[in-house]
Amino acid sequence: MQTLDSILVQPLPRAQRAPRAALQLRALLAFASAQCIDLLLTWQRRAAERAALAAMNPRELRDIGLARNEVLVEADKPFWRA
Repeated sequence: MQTLDSILVQPLPRAQRAPRAALQLRALLAFASAQCIDLLLTWQRRAAERAALAAMNPRELRDIGLARNEVLVEADKPFWRA
């Protein structure tokens, strides 16, 4: 009689290794795709926030406690830089 431990540790037959590798590859690609999409959305959000900040008038900037030169420094950053 086989125990659960011996079944889990036992290597898979050759025919079952390929499907597992394909599933692992698909999972890895899905994860990488999700990470890329998340990064692109972060860049898009950053660019939109910086554009909105640059478009604020002096009264709005006073309300949030920022000086125009601080806003210009932030707005001049490329979208990929945090």
